[in-house]
Amino acid sequence: IIIFIYTIGMLYKSIIKPLQSLTASAAGLSTGDYTTAIQRVGKSEIAQLARTLEQARVKIKQGHDTLSKEVQKRTKKLEQQTQGAEKRADEFNRLNKVMVGREMLMIALKKQIQKCHDAAEKASQTKRAKSE
Repeated sequence: IIIFIYTIGMLYKSIIKPLQSLTASAAGLSTGDYTTAIQRVGKSEIAQLARTLEQARVKIKQGHDTLSKEVQKRTKKLEQQTQGAEKRADEFNRLNKVMVGREMLMIALKKQIQKCHDAAEKASQTKRAKSE
């Protein structure tokens, strides 16, 4: 019985506990936790699996960090381009208002010129009629 309990204890320590640790680490990786190192102890197959999983975690974290930096860089560039486009759109709208205002002024001036022309024509006709 003592040998059986001792054997169970050794199995727990050398197989079950490391597998539980690896399972927890793998679960962390699956949720995006690349910061927690995977502990590896010994030279067993489980320890080799832990070393391999740790190497994968490190590479994934490096890739994730690189990608995050690139996303930040491109986001900043896009924000700058958006601001530039917004400034150009504002300038376009301002110029459009000026142009529309000038066009409206030209229409009003043409109407006034036509009224003056009509009044001059009428005065000219009245003057001719009086002189006849």
